[in-house]
Amino acid sequence: MLATTAFGELDFPTTLATKQRDAVLRALSWCDELADTSDVWSRHVHDLSDHGTSLNREINGKTLSIYPLAAARLDAGLHVRQVNVNHLPVWVDGHKICVVGKRGRGNDLHTDLVASLILLFCQEEPVYQALPRTLVRAIYPQFGSGHEGRYRLNVRPAEQEAVFEPFREHLAEGEWEPLAYLMDLTDRDWTVLRDRFPWGNEPEAALNIAYWVMEEHERPANDHLWVINIVRQHAPEDLEGVLRSYLYAPQDEVRRQALMEYHPQEAEAAWRWLEPCFELEAEERHRMLVHETLQEYPELEERLIQRSLQLVEDAEAGVFQRLVVAWLSHHVDMDEWLFDLLPSLEPYELGGYLHEIQTYGDWFEDFATECLAMPFEGVHLGVVACSATNLSFNPFPLWLPLMQNGSGTMKLNIMKHLHRLPLEEAYLLLELGWKSQWRFVITATHRTVAKAFPDYPLRAEMEAHGYTSVQHWKR
Repeated sequence: MLATTAFGELDFPTTLATKQRDAVLRALSWCDELADTSDVWSRHVHDLSDHGTSLNREINGKTLSIYPLAAARLDAGLHVRQVNVNHLPVWVDGHKICVVGKRGRGNDLHTDLVASLILLFCQEEPVYQALPRTLVRAIYPQFGSGHEGRYRLNVRPAEQEAVFEPFREHLAEGEWEPLAYLMDLTDRDWTVLRDRFPWGNEPEAALNIAYWVMEEHERPANDHLWVINIVRQHAPEDLEGVLRSYLYAPQDEVRRQALMEYHPQEAEAAWRWLEPCFELEAEERHRMLVHETLQEYPELEERLIQRSLQLVEDAEAGVFQRLVVAWLSHHVDMDEWLFDLLPSLEPYELGGYLHEIQTYGDWFEDFATECLAMPFEGVHLGVVACSATNLSFNPFPLWLPLMQNGSGTMKLNIMKHLHRLPLEEAYLLLELGWKSQWRFVITATHRTVAKAFPDYPLRAEMEAHGYTSVQHWKR
């Protein structure tokens, strides 16, 4: 069933229960209504069909993007690029953020959780305590996490003013030394001052303190995250240098924030400062950030290929190794690695991974044939995507049963790649398309013929069938 929503079209698998489908559509409608209740949200239509229209808002100098249609696709059991099951499709400044539902609440719809998130951010200043910690770190890096951050949020106004007033008086005296003043504060008072004082009214003082804190390497991570935020707001011309110095900070949270934000204009600067992080970083997610950033510079492609081959050899089996193998497969033949790696993946991992890789050998035909026995449409869609780019064998035997028995989404995906087949086989699959029980598949087949197969011998018969196809549409 093809449903048109406020965030794009969603093709539900025929095997999905009607109750589940209706619940997803209600949640999408709720997302739409909630976004319209507040003027903080804007909408942006993306080319990526499985992500759909995003809801965006600016907050604390960052751009939050939420994709309700992608959440709905997950609820429908469909593959969504870059988003795993049980995760929500949320990005901050173009970086995907790991946001998951509360443990033990695995039956909640992704779309319902996204709607709740939209509601939280409908306010100009959301309730920080209600936000996922990963989002707090990404949007408010100065807040940090843990007990210290929670304590800070519960300070009473009178206590807060008791810290602010003497600080304002100290600033009014003119010349002052941040070290001397801060050394006299208790840890609690410094936390209140750091996180609650309106630094926008005193940018010079904020920067003086930030540059001093920056040199105190052993201070808590929240202090250094605050430094990054202050420099970003009040001295953006210095931000690149500050981030560069934090690439080697002793605190994991600080290094991660620096790696997320460090994107120098010069490719050589990126290589000089980021490449050594592969050796220094033990955290897989940090190494992934380094690799993803270096991919942004075409001038570094050859160097990154050679470095990545070494990383694959040295890395332990895990997410980082898989990510690097997938990237390398589009530049060099990595079939030897993929031959061993693909069978080790769980179905929920395999479907998405097949979309990310390039294979070259005919061994993949045997592997893909085994995948067809799995009852997972996400895996089947991955088989179509990966076999379409492998020129060593004819994918028709793989695609024919999927075209005969697959969902409307499956048929549309196969028809995108019919140029891979000999004409006679492409014509056979086209016939299965225009004789489909779904009108949207019939319409897509007509468009495919008009655009790519103008000499299709059954075109007149197909067009005649189109006038009566409503009789075959199963509601």
